[in-house]
Amino acid sequence: MAEHVPPPKGKLSGRGCKSWLTVEGGIALMIAKHYLQLSDAMLVERLNTDWALQMFCGIQLKPHERIKDDDLPGRWRSYLGKYLDIDKWQLCLAKEWKADMDNTHVGLTDATCYESYITFTTDAKLIWGSCTEIFGLLNTMRKQLRLRRSRANHDKHKSNYLSFIRNDILIKNLFKKAASLFIVCLSSFCLHCTLCGSKSNCRRLYGNFLNAV
Repeated sequence: MAEHVPPPKGKLSGRGCKSWLTVEGGIALMIAKHYLQLSDAMLVERLNTDWALQMFCGIQLKPHERIKDDDLPGRWRSYLGKYLDIDKWQLCLAKEWKADMDNTHVGLTDATCYESYITFTTDAKLIWGSCTEIFGLLNTMRKQLRLRRSRANHDKHKSNYLSFIRNDILIKNLFKKAASLFIVCLSSFCLHCTLCGSKSNCRRLYGNFLNAV
């Protein structure tokens, strides 16, 4: 990944204050910050005292040396962000990790990584999503043409749609509760008939009900 980021100017010219870290070290410092969950100042303090972290970042401070620049992680973050090309970095990571990956033909992702607009598709959601997109495009075009905003009652229809969704969810939840209660009652009824040994009487009295079930 460091090949896609030019070295700092101090490394190129040799004039002025020389950078503490190379590009590889700057990338390692950002990984360490994310892993350790430390602030910039605390990360620099940890870097001054932790020889393992120094080796991870590619430096080795002498006993009398100390990094006093608390903004070092922040400047490296800005510098790497300036030259960040996520597509090239992803190719580098995939090339290095592919040998250790199984089922590379399958794409998996955590549910928390999904976009907020990705939902289970239903007829109502598809229709409302289309109406919302068209309404937004219509207002954008009218604004570019310096026309007044559309008088369509979009807010009213949005309120009706949200009410429909809430009622639909409520009805489904009530149906699930009723179905669970019905299953419990039916199981108790069958158990009662078995214990009493009166299956024939139960069938005679409640045969139509059981056939309907």
